[in-house]
Amino acid sequence: MKRTLLFRLFWIIFSSFGLFAADKPLLWDSFRGPAGDGDAKQANLVIEFSETKNITWKSPVPGKAWSSPVVKENIVWVTTANEDGKELSAIQFDWITGEKTKEVLIFKVTEPQYCHPMNSYATPTP
Repeated sequence: MKRTLLFRLFWIIFSSFGLFAADKPLLWDSFRGPAGDGDAKQANLVIEFSETKNITWKSPVPGKAWSSPVVKENIVWVTTANEDGKELSAIQFDWITGEKTKEVLIFKVTEPQYCHPMNSYATPTP
């Protein structure tokens, strides 16, 4: 009986904490967000872009790629690959200025697998 009472008390406290935690901004610290469902909850996201509207900076990425960026502590990482898929790299940018700060060759591939012409060898997110 004590065990059941302790379990219920724990469950009530845990459930209450979950309600309070929902009022705080969520940290997007994993793939598809904290719940893994891709829901940005209360984010005020920009939905219009142009060459001059809602753009802070832009930097060229060599090769052919369109991976989702990974951002942490003012550092942005993206992946890229050359056209024939024989060199796959990660590129680091400064979050504030957009300046390329590092390029790292991740893989050299002697015989790349087939890649659809509408895709890229660097599709995966870093």
